[in-house]
Amino acid sequence: MKKLLLIFFLGLGLQNWGTAQPSVYFIDIQPISGSINNNLIFYYLDPATCEICSNFAVQSPNLPISMDFLADGNIIVLSSSGDIEIYSPTTGDLLNAFDVDGVTTSVTVAPDGTVYLIKINFDNSITESCLYEFDPATGNEVLLGCAQNYILTDAFFWEGTYYALGYTGLPPNQGDGLFALTTNPFGVSLVANIPSPICGGSMAAVPGVGIFGTSIDPNCEGDEIFELGINGNISFECEIDENICFCYGAAAIPANFPPPPSSCACTTEVGEISSPVTTLCTDNTLDLVSTGTNLDTNDALEYILFSDLTDTLGSVLLTSSTPFFSFTEPPLQTGVTYYVAAIAGDELPGGGVDLTDICLDISNVLSIIWQPLPTVNFTIVNPDVCQGECTEVDVILTGTPPFSLVYDTPAGSGQNASFTGLAGSLTVCVEENAPPGSFNLQAIGLTDANCVCE
Repeated sequence: MKKLLLIFFLGLGLQNWGTAQPSVYFIDIQPISGSINNNLIFYYLDPATCEICSNFAVQSPNLPISMDFLADGNIIVLSSSGDIEIYSPTTGDLLNAFDVDGVTTSVTVAPDGTVYLIKINFDNSITESCLYEFDPATGNEVLLGCAQNYILTDAFFWEGTYYALGYTGLPPNQGDGLFALTTNPFGVSLVANIPSPICGGSMAAVPGVGIFGTSIDPNCEGDEIFELGINGNISFECEIDENICFCYGAAAIPANFPPPPSSCACTTEVGEISSPVTTLCTDNTLDLVSTGTNLDTNDALEYILFSDLTDTLGSVLLTSSTPFFSFTEPPLQTGVTYYVAAIAGDELPGGGVDLTDICLDISNVLSIIWQPLPTVNFTIVNPDVCQGECTEVDVILTGTPPFSLVYDTPAGSGQNASFTGLAGSLTVCVEENAPPGSFNLQAIGLTDANCVCE
């Protein structure tokens, strides 16, 4: 079941379109740093290959939870606030919006153009799903009926029949299922039991091709696409290779819908980056390895170090034409997590990557952190020591315990001491035949939990 929660996930960039044929449309969101709004990004999708391409983005404080196409080709979207919003498929302009009362879980357009809404009513121990006919020109609703003990979510039409995913019964005896619906009078009947992973996801029924459902990916490593049979069988199709956690509404692309933009033919591929070490000391250099890079003749490849996962290009602190980053203060600070990625796109006249290139490609992201080098200071209350006697030297350390200290005294070089905290002491002795005068206590090596200082 869809949860009407305001959860932010990050959707990134474009994926090369190649020869894919899009048949599904879906919406992802990208939070806007410092704003209550999100970018709602409308994507084309080939469910056979999971290749995607963005069409346009609009700003909204709400999350889409269901969508479909009206008979005139406009996009109708149900948002998490309960609003019904209608968008132009070519410009992304908001053409109309209506405030819909109640907990609405689905908006679906029938083959004859009729628009249906499914709402859930919670009244004490009674839970029921109700069906409404909705007029997208006026916002008027007509109740067609309710069915008790059902919670219906995303709905779709397939071969003339109206279906919905949902639950039958009340906790703890709920069962996930695919249900067939009649509209007038409203009726619900179980067709097949549907287990995870698609329960709660958005559905798109493509005539003559198949019914496709989306999973929910809490790790945001790429939404998975499944094909659903009316008999309840689910088969894995592919995984969207993007930082997309959830398809916020999906629908089959109608025959009269505009084709994907030319940017979907992008061939620039930045590939992936890796590093054997992601926790470094300030005297270490981050060394990245790039694989799978494919650049056009006019492309450039760069590496960026940035501070905000939700605003990659807007929080870049350092840029490098080589896969190396050294600790630079400022802008970097020790003990702070930063992020690195590779970017590829058209080369600017003076060098570097054009960030406005519609085919700009961004790699996977690595998190890195530089730790400070440890330090040691010696202090002594009474520096006067007689021949053949010893004294205590206070040791003050900075860094991350435990510490291992190597030091020299007149009594011997390369002596070792260990400390579990940031302070301790050493016993330093003077030989009986030592000549009068000063002597040195010198640290020649110090290691903490992260770094070695020599």
